[in-house]
Amino acid sequence: MRKYLTESEYAEHYGISEETRLRHYDSLEEIEALIQAAETQQQDTILNLRANAYKTLKPKVENCLDNLRSKKAYVRNLINIWDDVDRVCEFFGVAEAFHCSLNDEYRGMMSAGVESAFFPMKNEERIEITLQDLYRAFELGFKSFADICDVKYETGSIENVLK
Repeated sequence: MRKYLTESEYAEHYGISEETRLRHYDSLEEIEALIQAAETQQQDTILNLRANAYKTLKPKVENCLDNLRSKKAYVRNLINIWDDVDRVCEFFGVAEAFHCSLNDEYRGMMSAGVESAFFPMKNEERIEITLQDLYRAFELGFKSFADICDVKYETGSIENVLK
């Protein structure tokens, strides 16, 4: 649950605990090199199990990524959650920056007044975030607006997290 909840939500439900360190491998070749260097039978066995898991999971992960890229799957489906998709501005706390307003004629539907806005970064630069960035970040499960800014600044596009 630590991966799905914010730190404060996790602490509220489960208390504060040290994070369990996970092993991270960037490729099957990395695991195979470790197998060759294994010093004990136990290390060899564990690494072979990890290599088999990697081989099994890689196609499944690639399929999930392909579905996210092609918009056949979503972490959160914007259209199914809100009829007024601009409500995503409120979700990320940037409704004011996007000049959002509520239309009482249409049961309080929210609409953005601008397509993009500039936001300051830590290094005193500014980054442009569009409504499309917000929509896609929501669909991909981004939890915070700061994450959107960081990803867009570092990679140039929200879609680049899927590469």
